[in-house]
Amino acid sequence: MAEITVSDAPEGDTQDPTAQPGVEMDGAQRLERRLLIALSGGVLLAVSWIGALLGSHTLISHIPAAIGAIILVIPLLSGAWKEIKQG
Repeated sequence: MAEITVSDAPEGDTQDPTAQPGVEMDGAQRLERRLLIALSGGVLLAVSWIGALLGSHTLISHIPAAIGAIILVIPLLSGAWKEIKQG
């Protein structure tokens, strides 16, 4: 039987080629990044909602909601700006 190896790269070479400057991210990495951003914004909105349900002060419970909303709106504004620049 042939021996199965995890990687053919040398042990010292652990850099991801997509992590280098100037190399574009592929579709899977972009999707993963977008999902992480959406998840983090959603978690902050949920924390705000749960805080309001538990009876915390209204202004205090709005802080995570505001941060979550900003996190969620940045990719939307970025995409809109790119579309406006392209015409």
